[in-house]
Amino acid sequence: MISPETLDALVGRMRQYGVTTFEQQSGGTSLHLTLAPAGAGQSSYSPSSEPSAVSGPCAPDAHLTLRSPELGIFRPGSVRSGDTVRAGDILAFTEVGPLRLPVVAPEDGTLVEILMQNGQTAGYHAPVMILQSG
Repeated sequence: MISPETLDALVGRMRQYGVTTFEQQSGGTSLHLTLAPAGAGQSSYSPSSEPSAVSGPCAPDAHLTLRSPELGIFRPGSVRSGDTVRAGDILAFTEVGPLRLPVVAPEDGTLVEILMQNGQTAGYHAPVMILQSG
């Protein structure tokens, strides 16, 4: 099994060299990664960072794409489209084995859309929600 650190390093190298697909087979195990093309749906928000680490607030009415922190099973929280959220609110989780990794609102705003269904597999840093700042 690949460690989270190794996966992060691999994805970083893939992005660095513009590689969007990677496949590896070893014994009875296989790994297949597909990344979105560079710049597709990118935002200034990093789901693994705390809200205070976001570099300044976005312009009012700007849309932010919130991403899954890891490959796992998406579990929305109690929020719904149209709800007002505050910076630091936990909006959803990505389940990775026994871990529940939070999807956190980077700033105050309104939840525009939940892009994934409960129980759907969320890819590594896949878009899961759209937040309108302000």
